[in-house]
Amino acid sequence: MSKRIEILSQQNIDFHNNPPKFNAEQRKSYFYISNDITNLISSIRGKANKVFFVVAYVYLKKTAQFYSKAYQRDIDYVCKALKFDIPQLNWDDYKKDTQRVHQYKLSSHLGLIHLSLVENTEIKKEINRKLHEAKSPRRIFYDVVDILREKRMVIPVYSEIADLISNTYEDNNKKLINIVKENLTQLGKDKLENLLEKDESPSIGKTKYKLTHTKRFSHSTKLNKIRKNIEIYKDLFDVYSEIRTTFQKLNLSEDSVKSFASAVQYRDVFRFKRTDCYNRYLHLIVYVSNQLYRLQDILIRTFISIQKSAFSLADKNAKNEYFKNQRIHSEAIEQLYEEREKLTITLKKATHTLENQNLSFEKRVEQALKVLKRESKQQVEKDQKINELKENAQTMSAEYLFLKHLELQSLSIEKKCKPILLLLTVDFGECEAKIGNLIEKFQHDEGKIENVFSVNIVPKKYQAFINSESKLKPTLHYALFCKRSMK
Repeated sequence: MSKRIEILSQQNIDFHNNPPKFNAEQRKSYFYISNDITNLISSIRGKANKVFFVVAYVYLKKTAQFYSKAYQRDIDYVCKALKFDIPQLNWDDYKKDTQRVHQYKLSSHLGLIHLSLVENTEIKKEINRKLHEAKSPRRIFYDVVDILREKRMVIPVYSEIADLISNTYEDNNKKLINIVKENLTQLGKDKLENLLEKDESPSIGKTKYKLTHTKRFSHSTKLNKIRKNIEIYKDLFDVYSEIRTTFQKLNLSEDSVKSFASAVQYRDVFRFKRTDCYNRYLHLIVYVSNQLYRLQDILIRTFISIQKSAFSLADKNAKNEYFKNQRIHSEAIEQLYEEREKLTITLKKATHTLENQNLSFEKRVEQALKVLKRESKQQVEKDQKINELKENAQTMSAEYLFLKHLELQSLSIEKKCKPILLLLTVDFGECEAKIGNLIEKFQHDEGKIENVFSVNIVPKKYQAFINSESKLKPTLHYALFCKRSMK
């Protein structure tokens, strides 16, 4: 038989294997000698056996369990209740053969099924199912007890349930190990063993195992943290490429994957190296696969977070500049209205001078020209202000300002997002065909972007900022391309 796995603490084992404890009031109630009990023990031979039978009956009725011991105070109370004078009656005097006969009689009387767990295929299937769900052995143990209660079956001692769980666990583990033996290549074994070697890289330090290097990931959007995650991803993918087939054939549930991976995650590497090689390979295969997918999810979330943050900041800054420009624009328009009023007054003065009959024609023309020349000098400044307003009006649109501020962040977006997009595998079946093709081309060209940008993937509201040659600044190319790739 395989070594029994640790399921319950010793305290919980004792609680399961020991009979219930009653206080004086409860004992009086539970051990009341009813007509039913009197009829049951009428066919029992020997006063001592009658006492033991009653004690076993009460325990079974209370917990659906038979016990290898009984409390002396319970035995003494039953002796007194039955009015038997038996000095020094002890549970050890209860013969095993007699116990077995009584147990079948009691379980039959109480409508309980007394069956060995080894013979119960239904319970075995249930344990198998729960192991596949990666339930903890402790949880499985109590689930089995609950099932036995529901089916009105006698609950066995701890060792019987624990052995069944341990054996089923070991059988399942052997099946998985056989899959590993049949499918894992020598190169795959070498790469897994390499994870248990110490990393000689100066940046990591000689005292650190390569496996330890793969245990923690950063969720930060800082460039150096992203680069470190990408480095770990490449190391994991290098191993995964050799073990992928084996992992897929294991056909583990999500919970089982997490369970195996956690066993490696929180285990000391030095001790882990001393375990059986194929059991070690099994755990490492699942661990590497799980870590790779976890890290891929983190990189995708990082990619999305960078996009959302950059676009949100660009939108915020664009709005701030828009309202600032709007205020400046309003002030300039008010100033133009004032200048218009001044010009109207000047024209009225010139008209009045020209219509003044008290002056000669030459004098009227001379004075009117003086007034208009003064206004003409000021008009140059006004024309300059009007031109500035025209230029500002063209750059005051929300879309223009948004792209302007997005471009300021686009270099940072490119540095952070480009390596992630080059690294990850995209399921083109679930994204837009146009985007999927562009991502595929992007990865094929190793992230090179020409000045010619695909107008088709630019939102309509931004297409006005693309010139007639369908060209867009390469910096904005990355920002908008990554935004669409988020889908």
